[in-house]
Amino acid sequence: HIPLAQKLNAAMFGLEHRFFGESQPFGDLELEHLKYLTIDQAMADLSKFISDVILKHQNAAKNTKIRIGVIGGSYPGALSSWFRLKYPQFAFASWASSAPIFIKNDFTEYDEHVAGELAAVSDKCLANTKSVLEQVAKKAFEDTEKLRKDFGFLDDEQPNDMVYCVTDILAAMIQYNSILKLLTQHCELQSKGPNYEGLVSIINQTCNRLGQPISSSNLRLQTNTSVHSPFASGRSWSYMTCNEVGWFQTASGKLRPSLLDLSYFEGICKDLFGFESLADENEKN
Repeated sequence: HIPLAQKLNAAMFGLEHRFFGESQPFGDLELEHLKYLTIDQAMADLSKFISDVILKHQNAAKNTKIRIGVIGGSYPGALSSWFRLKYPQFAFASWASSAPIFIKNDFTEYDEHVAGELAAVSDKCLANTKSVLEQVAKKAFEDTEKLRKDFGFLDDEQPNDMVYCVTDILAAMIQYNSILKLLTQHCELQSKGPNYEGLVSIINQTCNRLGQPISSSNLRLQTNTSVHSPFASGRSWSYMTCNEVGWFQTASGKLRPSLLDLSYFEGICKDLFGFESLADENEKN
């Protein structure tokens, strides 16, 4: 984006999404306030910024026509696409990178993609990784204390949540391999058969390089409503997934343990926010 902006002599503005970082309308993340954390509100924020900040420059400069593009990756990419549809008067173009613009709750495609990345290294790496994750799922219920000790979980974390955390950190290692550079080592460790100790090593290395404990992936720990909590951004994003966008990274049958199905995430949404059902996919689509 930056080289293109330089080529076009363009100015770039980076906006912080409401309810993330310092952009806190109420100063806490209580449920009564999170109802203002919506796609429509986020787009309205962007339209106001464009109107109040950018277009003022156009009005002040005679014979100048400013063309505005909105850009983003992943959810912000989808947001930029939706914004151009809803506010065409403000967006000449939209650049949506890796944007899941179709909202769905049962988002098995992510698991399929991660499995494909392992298969691209070798079929053995995928098969043995799938098997070792099944071992983790079994240990979580049958040898819980060993799993806690091996991966550094907190004393009160539940077995299914620990399975989710291990899988989530592994997926992050694969998705961000260009930065973390652990995929080759992982597949070497899993080349001769399912290697539990090898997985423990890779997960712990990934957590160290990310600079966060494995429990930071535990969605059920996002109960703290303080904007200063280490789980604050996670709580805001979980509210959006439960309330509007879905995109729950469910098991596809290719990699993740089967217990990480849609019912697992339904339980998360009920525990965190009291939701009895997930987002209506058809409403936003």
